[in-house]
Amino acid sequence: MPLSSLRWFSLEWLRGGRARWAAWGCVGLLGLALPSARAQWMSETYSAKAGWNAIWVPLDMSHTTIDEALTGKTDIEEVWRWNPPAGPQFVIDPNTPAQGDPNWGVWKRGLPGQSTLFQFTANAAYLVKVKDAAVAVTFTLKGRPVQPSYLWTTTGVNLVGFPTVASPPTFTQLFADSTALASGPAVLKYVGGPLVGSTVSDPNVINISGGGTPNSAKNPQSITLMTEPVTRGVAYWVKATQYTDFYGPMALSLTNRKGLNYGRNTLLMKLSLKNPTANQSVTYSWAAVETEAPPAILAGTAIMGSGTTAGKVVAINPDLSSGMVYETPPSVTISAPAAGTVATAIAVLNSLGKIESFTVTGAGAGYGVTTPFVTVRPVVSGAVPLRVRGGLDLSSAQYTYTPLNTSTSPFTVTLAAGASTELVFLVDRVAMGGTSGQLFGSLLRVTDSLNHTSLTVPVTALAGDFNGLWSGVAMVTDVSQIQGATEVEAKTAVATATVAAGKVTGFLMSSTGAFYTAPPIITFAGGGGSGAAATVTVLNGVLQEFTITNGGSGYTAAPTVTFSAPLGSPTAATTTGFPVPVLLHRSVAGDTYMLQQAFIGANAGRVSLATAENLFPTGTVPTSRVSVASLPNNSVILGTGQLGATGAVSFKVELGYNNDANPFVHRFHPDHDNLDARFKDLLPEGRESLTVKRAIILTFLTSLPGVTDPAWGVTMLGGSYVETVTGLRAVPITVRGVFILNRVSDVASILTP
Repeated sequence: MPLSSLRWFSLEWLRGGRARWAAWGCVGLLGLALPSARAQWMSETYSAKAGWNAIWVPLDMSHTTIDEALTGKTDIEEVWRWNPPAGPQFVIDPNTPAQGDPNWGVWKRGLPGQSTLFQFTANAAYLVKVKDAAVAVTFTLKGRPVQPSYLWTTTGVNLVGFPTVASPPTFTQLFADSTALASGPAVLKYVGGPLVGSTVSDPNVINISGGGTPNSAKNPQSITLMTEPVTRGVAYWVKATQYTDFYGPMALSLTNRKGLNYGRNTLLMKLSLKNPTANQSVTYSWAAVETEAPPAILAGTAIMGSGTTAGKVVAINPDLSSGMVYETPPSVTISAPAAGTVATAIAVLNSLGKIESFTVTGAGAGYGVTTPFVTVRPVVSGAVPLRVRGGLDLSSAQYTYTPLNTSTSPFTVTLAAGASTELVFLVDRVAMGGTSGQLFGSLLRVTDSLNHTSLTVPVTALAGDFNGLWSGVAMVTDVSQIQGATEVEAKTAVATATVAAGKVTGFLMSSTGAFYTAPPIITFAGGGGSGAAATVTVLNGVLQEFTITNGGSGYTAAPTVTFSAPLGSPTAATTTGFPVPVLLHRSVAGDTYMLQQAFIGANAGRVSLATAENLFPTGTVPTSRVSVASLPNNSVILGTGQLGATGAVSFKVELGYNNDANPFVHRFHPDHDNLDARFKDLLPEGRESLTVKRAIILTFLTSLPGVTDPAWGVTMLGGSYVETVTGLRAVPITVRGVFILNRVSDVASILTP
C-alpha cells in the first residue's frame, strides 16, 4: 500500500473497520480544551483636546478598568460610551450625553456612585471629556484586537470609527468603496471645547438633517468629505440611509471574533475574506507581526491582617469579573512594601480556566496600612508560526502550503469586486516547539492595495503534548521465510577464479547465491594482473552461465572474485501490505500502554477514557469504543520507551496457549479447543496449542516518504514497525512494515481495572 494511502486506511479502519466506533460523531468532543489566556496584545494611541473628543476603541480590554487604563491621565475627567439604539429609534442629531440616557454609559473620575461605565469595550465609540484649558492629552490603550462589528442604524446617525492606515484616505475616497455610503452622507466630528446645544432653536446646533449653519467653533461640526482624512481611532457621527456593515474595502469573518485561537491541539482554522467594493479588484496582504508584551493585569484585592498579622497579606479576593482565561495558572506578583518582605501567592483556576481563588504562600511583612497590588502577567513564549494552505496538487493529492511567520514576506490574495474566498491557516506546531502548556501568540495584519484599511487578527496557540489515545494501523509488507528450522536469507554468490597463461579462464562456484533479481556486478582484484571481466545470467534468483568477456593479462595467481549483493528480499510478502491494528495510550507521566480496547465516555461535557465500560463512574455515558482483535481481551500492556515524535517504544505481548487471541485456538474445533475427547477437562500446553509471544517495536520517524500531511508530528505519528513472533515455528518469525497513528483523544488519564 502506498504510504500516502496509509493515513486514509488508518482513518477508515477507525471509522468502520475492526475498531468500529459506536458514535463517531463524538470525536469533535474529544479535543475539547480550555480557551487560553489570549496572548496577542497591541496598542492604540489617542490624542484629546481640552473639551469633548470622540474616540473609537477596537480592542478587548476586559482585563482592566477605565480607572486603571487612564491612570495618571488626571486631566481626563469623564468618558461616555455611545450605546447604539437596538430598535427603530430616530435620532436626527448627535445626542448630548446626559445622565440616565440609555444611549450613554458614563464614567466620572473619582465618582463611582455617579458612574455606570467601568470598562472600555471593543467596537465602541466614546466621548472623552478633558479638563477645560488643559493641554492636549495623549493616552495609549493596550488590549487584544477583535474583529470589527458595527451596528449601523438607517433611522438616524451612527457614532463609529474606521480601521484606516497611518496615512488615511479622505471620506470621499473611503466611502467610494461602499454602495451604501458612496453618495456622501453627512458626517460630523468632535473638535474639543464645549458641546453645542441640543434644540433646533439654539443657534449653535448643527442639525445633521440640514438645519443650522456650521462653523469651526461648534462641537461637533460638519466636515468636508473630499478633504477630511478618516483618522484611525477617531469616532464620527455618520448618517446612513441604507443598512451597511461597511468599515473599509475588506470584510473579514471569523468563527471566533477574538481571533484564531488554536488552543492545545487544533491545527487548522479558517476565515472568510470578501472584497465589498462595487467595481474594483483589491489585493490583500497578510503579514505576521509580533505581539506586544502583555500588561500586568490586576487580578485581586489583598486582605490585610490585624493584631499579630498587621502589615501582612492574609488572603486575596479574586477579581471574578476579569475576562481573562488561562490554560495553566499564571504567576502572581504582589507589590512590595516600603520596607519589609514581599508577600507571595499562587493562583487557582476553576474548570473554565478563570482565577477562582488565591493561595497565599507568604504573608510578607511591613505593608503597614498600605494594601498592595495583586497582578498577574501572561508569559508569551514566542510567535505562532503559520502556514497558508494553497491549492490541491492533483499529482500528489496533497495541498500546497506557504509559510507565514514574522520572518517571511507577506502572503497576498487578489479578489475581484464583490468576490470572497476562504483562507485556511495552519499552525506549524513542530516548528513552534515548546513544552506542554506554554503560551504562544502573535498577530496577523492585513492591508488592502487601496491603502485604506489595516486590520489585525490575533493568533494564539498552546504547546501540546502526545498524551492521550492513539489509534491506527501498521501495514506489514515483509515476513521472514522459514525452511525447516532455518530462516531463509538473501545470499551473495561466492566463487574463485581459474588462471592459465596469465589470463582468467573461468570460475569455480562455491555458492550461486540466492534472491538475485538482476545480474550482479563482478569485480576481480589481486593475482598480479589486471583487465579481467565477466558477465553472468540469473535464473530463479541464482547465478547461471558465466561468460568471460576479457581474460585480462599478467595474472600469476588467481584473483579474488567479488559479486555485488542480491537486491531481492526473502521477506517481501506483499506490495499492498497486511493491516495490523494498533491502539496506544500515553499518560501524563509519559508511560505508554498498548490496549486491546478503549471506551470513550462523556459526563456534563467532560470526556473520559476507560479500558472497560463498567469502569466509568455513575453518570458517565459511553459514547464510542475502539478495539484490537489480535490482543488478549482487556489487555493493558506497559511499554518500554515513550510514544512521541521520535524515539521508540516496545511491547511484549503474550498469547497464552488457551487464550482466544492465540492463532492455534479455535473454540469450535475439537483439535484446537484444548479440551479432552469428552470436551470436559482442559489439556496441558503443547497438546493442541502453544503459547505465542509477540515482541513489537515501534520506531517513530520525523517523516515517511509520500506523507506530507500537516498533522504529521502533532496529531499524526508514524514510523517503522518490527514484530518478532515466537512459538509459531521452531525459529522466530520477523515481520516488518510501517505504521501511522492518529490521535483520537487528548485525555491523559484512562481508567483501568
